[in-house]
Amino acid sequence: MALATTGVHVLTLLGELFVRFDVFEPMFPSLSSNYSFTVQLGVLAVYGALLAHKSFSRRKHINAKPWRSLHYVAFSVLAAALLHGLLVGSNSGTPGIQTLFISSAAVVMALGLLRALGPATRAESRRLAQSPRPDGRMLLN
Repeated sequence: MALATTGVHVLTLLGELFVRFDVFEPMFPSLSSNYSFTVQLGVLAVYGALLAHKSFSRRKHINAKPWRSLHYVAFSVLAAALLHGLLVGSNSGTPGIQTLFISSAAVVMALGLLRALGPATRAESRRLAQSPRPDGRMLLN
């Protein structure tokens, strides 16, 4: 869904009347003098999102540790996309857009913290679930 929305965003920019882009400029921001650093952040976010998305289909062919590291790229993709939207977007000052950006960042941060502070593996999670409580009873049977 995010990649489709991004595609619509790029196609819309190609029809932009205020700033003219050719077909290659959205793909290679260094070719254009129209692109600021914040616009380049958006382009880098697209490339990172494509990389993370492609890693899902290659999961069986990549070892767990490199795949997980690659998958964590998604956090930096979100940060770059949010900065791009907040700093470049023509409607980024509207309360609705700000609420959307802040709430999406908050949800991802909360889930990331939950994952980071939770059990590291499924085996550890099962072990913790089967350990007795202080009163001697089991949490799960």
